[in-house]
Amino acid sequence: MPAGDDCYAIVANIRKTDGSLRSGAKCWLVGGQNGDGAERFKWRGVSRGGRVITKWAPTKSFQNFRVAWVPDEMRRYFDHDRTMGERARVEPWTVMFNERHPPEHGPDKAHDGVPE
Repeated sequence: MPAGDDCYAIVANIRKTDGSLRSGAKCWLVGGQNGDGAERFKWRGVSRGGRVITKWAPTKSFQNFRVAWVPDEMRRYFDHDRTMGERARVEPWTVMFNERHPPEHGPDKAHDGVPE
């Protein structure tokens, strides 16, 4: 696994509760693979009951995909190096997911350089 400051991964927010994850919860993509048109990955986030859980879920259930530095204590939950690594390697995934699953409320004007 990547070490030190060179360890980044994808985080996203759940669109709405799916029965187990809290609505809007920040979740880490910790495993799985994208193939055969099926975008199901293993995610780790806060449950409706307040516990941290790991579950499989489709990427369409999430929005606001972004790259975040992975704290040391989180790294043990990742299946392998495919879902984390150098920022430049992880960033293209966030672009792809954001294009396929844009936020329900439309573009975030604060992040698009549009003054409020």
